[in-house]
Parts: sequence; structure tokens; C-alpha cells
Amino acid sequence: MAGTRLQIVGAFVLFTLLAAPVAWHLTQVERVDLPVDRIQQLSWAASRFGGPDNFHVNIYSLSSVSSSAPPSSASNVAYVTHNLQLNAKQQKALQTAMTSGLQATDDVLETLMTDHTRFSVFLLCDENAAASTPVLTVGKYHHAWSSQCEVNKGDAVHSAIEKLVHMHVYPQTDQKNVKPNIESKIARRALHYRLQFSLLKENPTTPWNEDLRALVDQYLSRFVHKVGALANFTVETQVVQYARLAKEVTASADGTEFFINADDLKHFKSANDFLDTSVLDDGEQVLHFMAALPDTKHAPLYIRTADHKESKAGLATAFELPGWGIAAILNPIALNGKPSVASSDEEIATTKERELQRVMGLFVSEFRTLLGAPSFTHRQRKEDATSGDTSRQILLFLPSHTDGIADWELDVIMRDRFTKLMQTAIETLQSTVELVEALPELSVLERVQTRVETAVTRLEAILCNSNREQECVDASDRRSLLVMARQASELTDAAYYDHTMIRQLYFPQEQMLGVYAPLLAPLILPFLLGLIRELKRFKAKRAAKKDKLQ
Repeated sequence: MAGTRLQIVGAFVLFTLLAAPVAWHLTQVERVDLPVDRIQQLSWAASRFGGPDNFHVNIYSLSSVSSSAPPSSASNVAYVTHNLQLNAKQQKALQTAMTSGLQATDDVLETLMTDHTRFSVFLLCDENAAASTPVLTVGKYHHAWSSQCEVNKGDAVHSAIEKLVHMHVYPQTDQKNVKPNIESKIARRALHYRLQFSLLKENPTTPWNEDLRALVDQYLSRFVHKVGALANFTVETQVVQYARLAKEVTASADGTEFFINADDLKHFKSANDFLDTSVLDDGEQVLHFMAALPDTKHAPLYIRTADHKESKAGLATAFELPGWGIAAILNPIALNGKPSVASSDEEIATTKERELQRVMGLFVSEFRTLLGAPSFTHRQRKEDATSGDTSRQILLFLPSHTDGIADWELDVIMRDRFTKLMQTAIETLQSTVELVEALPELSVLERVQTRVETAVTRLEAILCNSNREQECVDASDRRSLLVMARQASELTDAAYYDHTMIRQLYFPQEQMLGVYAPLLAPLILPFLLGLIRELKRFKAKRAAKKDKLQ
């Protein structure tokens, strides 16, 4: 009987010993290793981008007289002079373009450039240039030009180049800090943007014969494609019926114009948050572009401030909400014609096209502002105001009618976003490592490991450390660098904010002991004492049996 009892107790003990490791393993969280050493070696300050950016500006002279490079007031900017020799075909094309206008000259100079990674200045040596010709004309590519033959230290061309390079093309740190007005209007930086174009119709019966999506594709598709390196953009359109900018509309004394007060628009954003009907991805930012189509009986409709109720000086047809978007007012009379006035179909079509161009132009201008490029009109006005009373403009900026943003403007935004994305990605990875090391029982799944390792590989290819064996990305390939930085930032955010890496899902040692102790402690002592007692009884029985046999 003792043997049977011993077998029963031993079976319980054996089962406990075998089940304990399995139970312990099942209660442990899944935790894989992260490339801690590689992450700790990531350093923006110690990389090839960590120091101040060094820039070179090429100055091409069409004159046969060679001159030395003018000095730069910034330590990280250097000017390099070149004598540009043109063949007969190039000279003829340039002369024809200079006669045709500034846009044609800009396009021809782009074909003469051999180094598109640097900003260039062309000295055209145009003896036929008018006295009112701007000192420096800034094109929509990576160059500017002057009608002068040479540039010397302290002259007008040198001052214009210094102003252009240090304030606009390669803005210095002190210049970035003096633009709080621009920074306050920039949308929150994100990897994904949803561009929401809305038509707000006050009266559903007001004629609207246009395809909103077709208009967006016609006027903004090239702009969206060009800035596609900055983020992923999703475009959506919608028409909202019975939508009004304000509750009250005031008519003029003669009833020919209508106004809404600017103070009534202060709560426009909070009142129209319901328009965000789409399900957004993580970190996706919505940019709003609204075209308000008032009822025909309220046309033309203007926005009037309280200070200009008795004059037309303060009238506006659009208003912006910094970092959020813009709302522009359409004129239904300009779109469909005035019933009481006989107009030809051609006149109505011309007026409608001009009205649509005006509103879409406002959308493009606001889109530029939200991304960080200053308004073209405001920048030119400010530049003209700072030029003083001179009859000659110092800087003349050419607009990019085709895609809405100049190449050099996009470069400024790309450099700024690249720096912030890289610094944020490295900081997020190192914070992830600190979090994992501080919480030994924190769950680290295999998908988190894959995301982290992929992000580290991207960052190493960008930073190009000296101990890296793989091929590095060329530092001048800004678009590829920014795309890889976006990928790394998205992966690091996905790893850091993984839903399994939160405090509610980890099990510390003291918690597991607190759970198992009430269950196992009452059983351990009886099992051990029973096993010892049965072993003693079994030995005593065997000894008694042996004595009996003797």
C-alpha cells in the first residue's frame, strides 16, 4: 500500500515539475532582441550632415573678361566663378529668348546648366537691357540672372546675390528664426496628408456645371506631383449642400453687393469639423480647401472687417485659417452670367475661366504656405518694399506657372524636412531602446524587430558612417535621401507606437509571484511533506521486509 501511495504522490510531484517550466514559459511575454549597438551608434551630429551645411554657388559670366569670385558674408556659402562659352546655336537661342521675355530666358538658361545640384547665377552682359531691368531675376529652376557683365565686391549685383542666397535660397539660421509669421501658418508636419477640396453650396439649385475633381486635376495635379517627395498626398473632393460661411448676410445700400462680417468667421473651423468624414490613417493630416458658392441672390459676396464697414478698402473674397486651410468665395454671376445682362457664350466662358483660375490660384498659394513656401505675392511685395525708393528692383521672383513652386523653393523645404525627419527618427529609435531596457518584461514582437532593423538600415545608408560596409546614398540626391528618411521615420513611429508596447500588457516578476503564490504555496508544503513521509515509510517497509527474510 505504501508503494501505491508513493506512486500517487510521486506522480503529482513529477507532473508539477514538468508543468512548471511550461507554465512559466506561457506566462512570459514574447521578446526578441533589437539591434541595440547599431542604434546607439546612430548620431546625427557625428554624421556627414551633422555640421553646418556648406553650399557653393556658381557664377557664370558670358563675358570674355575673367574676374575673381566675390566674397560671401556667410562662412558656409562660397561663390565660384566660371566663364561660359556658348556655341552659335546656344547664342542664337539665348538672344531670341531674351527678346521674347523673362520666362523664355529662364527656360533657355536651364538648358545651359550642367550642374543642377548647385544654385547658379548667370551674368548675361546684355548691353541692350533697359535701365529699369531688375538687378537680379530669380527663375523657377536653380538659377538667377543679371544683365551685368561682371560682379565685384560691394556692387549692386553682389549685394543682390548676397540677399538672395542668404535669405531665400540657403537661409541662414538667424534668418529662419525671424520668420515666426510663416512658421505659424505651416501645417503640422506629417508623412501623410489628405487634401480635401469642398464645394459649399448655400442653395442646391444654384447652377454648378463643373466637375470639382477635374478642376483639381487640371490646376493642382502637377503641383501635387512635384511636392510628392515631401509626403504622401491623398486627394478627395466633396460637395456640401446648404452650407453657408456665416449666418447673417448684409446687403449694401443699393442692394448690388452683399457682405459677411469677418468676426462671424471666428468659429468657422469648429463649426465645420464635421466635414472630416473620412477615416484617417495614423498621423495623417487633413488640409482643407473650400470654395463657397453663395446663392445668386447674395452675389457678389464679400468679407468685410469691422474697421471698413463704410468703405471697400477692407473687402476680401477669401480667408485662411493658419495650419488648417482656406475658404474662397466664388461669384455665381461670374460663373453663369447675369440673367439681366445679355452676354455672348464666349464672354461667359472667358469670365468663368478667369473666376475658376482665381479660386484655384488661391488654393495653390495656400497649399504653398501650408508646406512652408511663402506666398509669392507677399514675398515680392515685401521685397519691393525693402528695396527703398530706387526705381530699379533688386530681386524679381518669377512665378512657376506650370507647377506652382520653383525648384529652389522645393529644395529649401526638402532640406528642412529631411533634417527634422532624421533627428526625430534617431531620437525615436533610441527612446525605444531605452524603453525596452528599462522594462525587461515588455513585449517586443518580431514585427517590431523587423521595423526597427529596416529603419536602422535606412538611417545607416543615409548617415554613411565610416564603419558601414554597404553603399551610401549620394548626399546631393536630396529626393532619394528624403524618401528614405520618410520610410525610416514611418517605421520608427510604427515600432514605437505598436499597440503591444504599452505598460498595460507587461507582467513584472512581482506580479507573477503575486499571482502564483496563493495558488502554489498551499500545495508545495503538503506535497513535499507527503513525499518525504512516503519515502520514509517505503524505506521502513523495505527494511522490515528484509529483516523478516533474514
